[in-house]
Amino acid sequence: MTADRLQDFSYDSLAFAVEKSAAEEFRIWSRWPGLEFRVEDDRIYTITSVRSPIFNNILRATFDPERAEESIDQTLLPFRERNVPAYWWVGRSSRPGDLGSRLTAYGLTTAFIAPAMAADLQRLPEDISSPAGLVVEEVTHSREFDQWLKFASACMDLPPAAIGPWTELQSAVGFGPSNPMRHFLALLGGEPAAAASLFTGSGIAGMANLVTKKEYRRKGIGSSLTVTLLKAARSSGFRVGALYSTAEAAGMYRRLGFREYGREWCYLWDGGRDD
Repeated sequence: MTADRLQDFSYDSLAFAVEKSAAEEFRIWSRWPGLEFRVEDDRIYTITSVRSPIFNNILRATFDPERAEESIDQTLLPFRERNVPAYWWVGRSSRPGDLGSRLTAYGLTTAFIAPAMAADLQRLPEDISSPAGLVVEEVTHSREFDQWLKFASACMDLPPAAIGPWTELQSAVGFGPSNPMRHFLALLGGEPAAAASLFTGSGIAGMANLVTKKEYRRKGIGSSLTVTLLKAARSSGFRVGALYSTAEAAGMYRRLGFREYGREWCYLWDGGRDD
């Protein structure tokens, strides 16, 4: 998969590019037969039969304000029919402007708020300190990929019901330098300490699955891994690197040159179950 590189670096352009990159990342999830990526006139979403919102996402919704409540109901219908929970992402392109308030009025709850962040890859810091012996390697072979899968899923604290589907999904998406989703492991003393993924299937390079083993946090490993991914993106011809951060990690990314380009509000639909 190739994508035209982003050329417009204005604030609005970057904000929309971060959102688009995330949606395109979800699109390649449909390589897994268990997930459908659906594009309709006023909504884009993923849906599965897995009872975890990780796999079921409303990514973009642009509704007529006069019919927003009806549209919300129609959008949630497939998830209600399958009795699966879902995340509903509300960002810069969402319409109407008060969609988040309408979702909470409907009964959804705020799951988390993710700062949308991007960095100019021509201005990366070159003097990142890291623990002695830290090595960052790209996953290029099946054995390494199995190690990456096991480590990343353990660090993410996935619910038991989600581990199998997540492993199948990532295996279907694939790995390697020529794949739009590339995976990396940070090794300390030969043991995995952190992991991350680099998505190159959009106009900017998106980072995902960034996890660090609990005992290795706040040691500079996450920063070193992030810069390594961004340099790999730069070598592939990208000018911009982006991600959705957690509130806790946003400070680290700012120190690496990232700026915030709005926030994505994520709401949870619990499946409409009373139990």
